[in-house]
Amino acid sequence: IVELVAEYLRELKRRGISAPKIVELVAEYLRELKRRGISVLLVEQKLTIALEVADRCLVMGHGHIVFEGTPADLRANAYIRKEWLEV
Repeated sequence: IVELVAEYLRELKRRGISAPKIVELVAEYLRELKRRGISVLLVEQKLTIALEVADRCLVMGHGHIVFEGTPADLRANAYIRKEWLEV
């Protein structure tokens, strides 16, 4: 499946589809997988999409898990957001 998705993304780029549009297409694909009840391990830096589709979140820092919880827990945890997620 990973290779098929990678090939699909390469094809979109060849057709001139913009990076933001590709991100939205991937996000919609992830939403559809969630609707179907298919589990996915998503390693992502774009929190907007990750928090929308995730049931559980883990934040890693320096090779260790520094947070584990729901998207709501993560949104409510000002310390983790400030120390590990904000630029």
